[in-house]
Amino acid sequence: MSVGVKIAAFGALIREFLEDFTIYAVDLTAVFMVLSLVTMLAGNLLAVSQKNIKRLMAYASIASAGYLMMAFVP
Repeated sequence: MSVGVKIAAFGALIREFLEDFTIYAVDLTAVFMVLSLVTMLAGNLLAVSQKNIKRLMAYASIASAGYLMMAFVP
């Protein structure tokens, strides 16, 4: 279920940026780069210090969302 929610969220994010914000003509490469970098770093650094396996998996999931977001950086 968590994978489906992430796919839907990224699909909605891409749809919004590609369709609704085209009138602004802004290059969003830097925004996606910074967001993915922060997500990967925060998720992995917080996962290292966890002793509870459920929290570790949650932070690892946050980090993997950052890896997925890197696909949108050309």
